[in-house]
Amino acid sequence: MARTEYEEANNGDWKFSIIESLSYGFAKTKKFFWVTLGLYVLVWLVQFVLGFVSNVLVGLTIHGTLEWLTIFVIAQALSLYVSVMLSLGWFRVFLAVLSGKAPALACFLDAKNHKYFWSLVGTNILFGLIFIVGLILCVIPGFVWLYTYMYAPLLVVDEKLSPTKALAASRKLVAGQRLNLFVWSLVLIGINIIGTLCLGIGLLITVPTTYFASIYVYGKLTGKKIA
Repeated sequence: MARTEYEEANNGDWKFSIIESLSYGFAKTKKFFWVTLGLYVLVWLVQFVLGFVSNVLVGLTIHGTLEWLTIFVIAQALSLYVSVMLSLGWFRVFLAVLSGKAPALACFLDAKNHKYFWSLVGTNILFGLIFIVGLILCVIPGFVWLYTYMYAPLLVVDEKLSPTKALAASRKLVAGQRLNLFVWSLVLIGINIIGTLCLGIGLLITVPTTYFASIYVYGKLTGKKIA
């Protein structure tokens, strides 16, 4: 891990600049617009084709039979696998940009991504359970824990951590920054709402801008050298 004592950098006094993060995000969007758009379209096509084929196979069998159940389970498992692997690919893309590299299809095709699969699945499950429990406990704890553990999935890929260690690292990473992150996330939501109002076309700019801005904030919180 680049820094184990995240609390030393994030003791509640330091605040990242929302304008600075958005400027970074917009600059990277302009620089890598067509590459990022191409990757998005390709990923969408993979998900669409997979979903279409799965639905056709399930529809060709008699509902309620053992054959139908087998195909349905296999289709759902394959869908989960592809979804997780694509998420891993996007994490690799954004981390590559943070380090000064260009987005590339290789980020999705790297065989090393497989070693993070179960850790990411486990982290997402634990993250989801924590959030649900928090919502049950009068809602507010759920959102507090949402920001507390929001970076756990990314830390699995970036720092090669187990689910429990990723959750613990995320808690340290955002120490003293949860309110700042909450305000910042509201700004990102507002920007994407504006993008939606622009006939939806604006999302082609606002979505990658907010994602690149997000990885910038992650870089600031972890004390990484940002390219």
